[in-house]
Amino acid sequence: MEEIASLYKFYGWWQIVVGLFAFVALLSIWQHITKDQEQGQKDYGLLWLCFAVLAWALTGVVDIAYAGALNTSALDAKEQVFYKGLRSILSMSNSALILLALPCFKHIPKVIYHIIKSQVWRFVVITTFTFSSLLTALMFLEIIVPAKPAFIATVDLIYAIFTLVFLGLILWASFENRGLKAMAYLTASCIAFTLVAQVLKIYPSDFWRLCFDCIFKTILIMLFFALALSWVQELAKDLLAKPEEMHIVFLQKKNMQGKFEFSTILTVPPMIQTQQVFFTEKPFELFLKFAQKSITAPSEKEAWLEIQPKSVKTGQYDIKDYNQINRILDNILNETKGPNNWNIEEDRHRLKQALFAYQKNRKVKLRVASENITMKAG
Repeated sequence: MEEIASLYKFYGWWQIVVGLFAFVALLSIWQHITKDQEQGQKDYGLLWLCFAVLAWALTGVVDIAYAGALNTSALDAKEQVFYKGLRSILSMSNSALILLALPCFKHIPKVIYHIIKSQVWRFVVITTFTFSSLLTALMFLEIIVPAKPAFIATVDLIYAIFTLVFLGLILWASFENRGLKAMAYLTASCIAFTLVAQVLKIYPSDFWRLCFDCIFKTILIMLFFALALSWVQELAKDLLAKPEEMHIVFLQKKNMQGKFEFSTILTVPPMIQTQQVFFTEKPFELFLKFAQKSITAPSEKEAWLEIQPKSVKTGQYDIKDYNQINRILDNILNETKGPNNWNIEEDRHRLKQALFAYQKNRKVKLRVASENITMKAG
């Protein structure tokens, strides 16, 4: 049937053009946002979403390749299963990439926070994707033969629903926390429609099935762009201070009672405008160790302090665990903002990003330029 072939060709080209455009545009936004970040600090959430959109463009290639034979007379049952299998695997790849992006989101609802942020989340995503893809492959290779080719879409449908539930909750939280409540409500409506559209994938009418496919993919791409632009706006409000803009003076002197007082005079624009911060001894010593390493290291590449891995019980490490760094940050925030007047997710995160640079191999260094660090003893 010529009409069906033309319909699938149009849909295939639409996916390729829109998918590639969205991929390149989102990728350019991600590169612009992360260009000045250290390698260990780069946020890969938007990058995963870029490749999720690219999976739709590849689906368009498959549709065009099979467009000429997409009718019951030209495409036998075996070929139909193979075609649906390829599309389903690409669709599940899209879902898996979205799921991998979720832990990188800044705003995650409390109800799923510990699930998304857990160490096993990536394992769960990769395992479920591998199982679903393997099951689909066994079907179109005729090792497991379904009663109907449409049965393959059921595996994809279950995985897509699982993805959309988590994505919808996180997009809602992201827009709501950024003050975009209208976008949050619009997101809820769009995700609900997308869930309906996913179910209608098994609808026998080619026209309506592809029509709903076009609509929900367009909606999700627009939501990704809205998310990326809201991220850019949030970063524009809260640009990290450059290393040469920050200053630290370390002060250590005895008070009237003969006891040592430990403090720093911090300048971290725009968060802290030259303010004295008092510390207890242990956090001060670690903060001072960061500064000394920054000053004495022959180069910036050697100015890192290493955090002891949880699996290692012995050995010489500069920092016992991440909590020691958090105590420095919490001390600064308590002094500058007042106890209970700051937010762990936002304020601590912002200050941590400004003061410290992180690598994935559990190494941390002070971002303040070494020439802006002064030590005074009295």
